[in-house]
Amino acid sequence: MRATGDLRNLTIDARLALAGGGNLDARGTVDLASKDKGYDLNAQLRVFNAKSVVAKAPATSLTATAFARGRGIDPATMQAAFGANLATSTIDTVAIDSALVRVSTARGMLHVDTATVSGPHTVLALGGTFGLATGHSGELRYTAFVDSLGAVNRFFPAADTGVVVPRPRGYARVAAQARADSAAVARATEIERLATGAAAPRLGPIPAPPASIRRDSTAGTIRAGGVVRGGIKGFDVRGRAGLQDVVFRGNTLRRGRFGPGLRRQRSAAVDDRGAVPAAAGTGGGDRPDRQRGNRRRRSRS
Repeated sequence: MRATGDLRNLTIDARLALAGGGNLDARGTVDLASKDKGYDLNAQLRVFNAKSVVAKAPATSLTATAFARGRGIDPATMQAAFGANLATSTIDTVAIDSALVRVSTARGMLHVDTATVSGPHTVLALGGTFGLATGHSGELRYTAFVDSLGAVNRFFPAADTGVVVPRPRGYARVAAQARADSAAVARATEIERLATGAAAPRLGPIPAPPASIRRDSTAGTIRAGGVVRGGIKGFDVRGRAGLQDVVFRGNTLRRGRFGPGLRRQRSAAVDDRGAVPAAAGTGGGDRPDRQRGNRRRRSRS
């Protein structure tokens, strides 16, 4: 590592090979003499393991380039721009295919120009503004898409690997409807068969009963999007989520829509009544299962 020049214009050239594996290269200039510290730095990480630098950090394998340019370190007054391009990496057990981040700060506001992260079966995106000081408020919009919930199954470990058998009521209703449809056809053609001597119609095919589901199974897709309004002193979260063909712990959900709203003040996430809001399903029709978002709950075996 080399540092040349005075504190007002200090040039840094660091090329570090870390004991835990990986490399960290950093180059640029810093101003340490001014009241508002200045910096213009570029860094490159190759298979960087954060745990080799900070003992309490998670194990990582990061390959990325990043930059920081600006003046000041107080979020309320700093004016700076930051960016990062992340290639295939892992943070603890989370795999990341790629990430692109471009943000800037000015006059107590964070401006997120681009923030996208993609991983196996997952895409997250964020953009907008967010307040970094008292009296400053912004609006951040977010979207998330997971095309296979099975990819995140490891985050919800299940000790029980048994199976949950279907409740008989739902299948009995389907079978009864199939028999009723066949009986209706028989009645509608009764006179014609008596006149022609045709054979009675056979009972129509009855759908096969649903299979049992393992309690440790996870599947389905989820889309979510919404807006975060406010700043670090307090913010509201409003959004919607849609789920389809979900299987989780022996339960199934054909389709569901949820529209939760949260208000967060510092570290407490509560609604106006002081209670954590629950997501509510919506659906059409008079059937109770549709009113619950077409949720099918299976009984224990």
